[in-house]
Amino acid sequence: MKKTLIISNLFWVLLFSALLFKNCTPKKPAPEKCEDLAKSYEKDPFVGFPSETAKVMSQLYVKKHYAAINRMMKMEDARAVWFSLDSLKKYIWHIEKASCETGSAKLADLGIRIYFAEYPDAETMKTLPGLEDADPRLAGKHSVFLVPTVKKEGADKDFDPIVEWKKQKDSGKKFLVQPDYSSSVMNHASLCPVACGTSDLSY
Repeated sequence: MKKTLIISNLFWVLLFSALLFKNCTPKKPAPEKCEDLAKSYEKDPFVGFPSETAKVMSQLYVKKHYAAINRMMKMEDARAVWFSLDSLKKYIWHIEKASCETGSAKLADLGIRIYFAEYPDAETMKTLPGLEDADPRLAGKHSVFLVPTVKKEGADKDFDPIVEWKKQKDSGKKFLVQPDYSSSVMNHASLCPVACGTSDLSY
């Protein structure tokens, strides 16, 4: 009887210890769900940059750099670029989706770098992928293109999750997103005042 009681007490002590250990063990963070990337920022209010200061900075650019460029190039260059809000949201969604599905980056480590660029002459544009049907009026004008970045070793580095996604897809893995472009670079903005009138500019 005494032996049975000891065994019974030992059983309950071990069971209690196991439960206590389980509850005290730190839980691993849940993995990101690639199928649900729609995050709400309702609790993170946006803090904008003062429009008055932005206008001062824009006018400084027009007075100094833009005027000098136009004189040197003997043409009216672009001084702004325009993307539709939908195209930007779509771009961000595809970058997040490809990064999540390939496991190449955590969403919190992603960013976008904006590169300044210049369109080549009209004849050269016809020979470059993605510019074959470009408006000849873009020749020689400034533009920008967007490249995703990932934080590694304390620095934001350019990377291409779409190409990584395609490599994994070709190796037999199946993913939900199927982008129809060759890389993660985004271009094709509308240049102002080439594609949109000067009257559309507020700054």
